[in-house]
Amino acid sequence: MTHPAATAAADAALPDAALILRAAFQHDGLVVIDGVLSGAALDSFRDQVCRELTEPSIPPESGTPSGVDLSQPCTWPRGSARRVIEVVTPGVGQHWEHLRASPALGTALDALLGQGAWEMHINQTHGGACDVRHWYCPVVFPEELPKAILAIASSSCGGGGGGGGEGGGR
Repeated sequence: MTHPAATAAADAALPDAALILRAAFQHDGLVVIDGVLSGAALDSFRDQVCRELTEPSIPPESGTPSGVDLSQPCTWPRGSARRVIEVVTPGVGQHWEHLRASPALGTALDALLGQGAWEMHINQTHGGACDVRHWYCPVVFPEELPKAILAIASSSCGGGGGGGGEGGGR
């Protein structure tokens, strides 16, 4: 356990932005870090997450629905179905190198965990069983679809807008 005086001394050396970030994390348990990925790297990462939602190459946790297509709301899990899907993306694509080299992410991790107190590992670069999951992206779906999404679901999912139901995706 770190002595309170040592923690106070370390905190005093941090810039105000780092202290604010750390305080927000301690209060809320999460923080949003802007500017980590942008442009083509962000698009590539989002595309990979979408592909993995539909057809996971690394098997997800037991009970996780598959066949979820973000462009097809009728495939989204709803109601009592598991609505948080942990997408485990293989460490493939230039976006992973952008993520590793991101000054915004590195600065935030230094502020939250301490300078030099963390390493950036990525998931395996192939499909199949994953011994260690370094990264996953939780994708959260609403319990009930908003009216605007229901209209899209009705037109794109055969008129019922239903789909997913209790069991989740297809």
